[in-house]
Amino acid sequence: MTEFGFSTKTFEFLSNLEVNNNRDWWLQHKQDFESNVRLPFLRLMDGLSAAMETEGIGLSGGSKTIFRMNRDTRFSHDKSPYKTFTSGLLTSSGTKDVSGGVVYLHLDSKGGFMVAGLYQPPTEKLFELRQRMVESPDKFQALIDNLGSRGLHFDPTDATKTMPRGFADFSNHQHAESIRLKSLIVRENFGPQDWESSEFEARVLDFIQRSKPLIDFVS
Repeated sequence: MTEFGFSTKTFEFLSNLEVNNNRDWWLQHKQDFESNVRLPFLRLMDGLSAAMETEGIGLSGGSKTIFRMNRDTRFSHDKSPYKTFTSGLLTSSGTKDVSGGVVYLHLDSKGGFMVAGLYQPPTEKLFELRQRMVESPDKFQALIDNLGSRGLHFDPTDATKTMPRGFADFSNHQHAESIRLKSLIVRENFGPQDWESSEFEARVLDFIQRSKPLIDFVS
């Protein structure tokens, strides 16, 4: 068990929730969730916020930026009442405002991942970012090179199939692939052993520091 409280019980609970996603089971095991999942996650968020303040990184999070486990099932075919993962944000405001660069933490039964950058921003914001790629290609290339030197690359998963509206004439642009992206994010995966490691907070901080050029760019 780490100083935050992540242990094999954390992943056992999340794994069991996947096959017992109903209100009766949840109520019977809610204290297990509090002790083994929510509280360790909250301690991690608080610890990261304190460390980033010391490091001069303008991001923070805590109880107000951790997402609820309850699912909104009103418009979903899947009526499972609970999420099978816990997640939260580190933002410049310390709230769930995602208008600027953020770090997203995701914990599930397989371990989870962390993402930094901007996920599916509003059309106006995305147009502005794409315009900057076109108008200042060298500066954007410097960002790509900087991230690459830190072992990070844009996640290509979320992209348009063709050039987006307003950018059809830039299909041969050096940053055409980046212009097609709907999210400007970098990602790092973590297994259960990482969350349970005494070095986990340091690894997360390292990821955030390496992602800082992107966070600054999208903000």
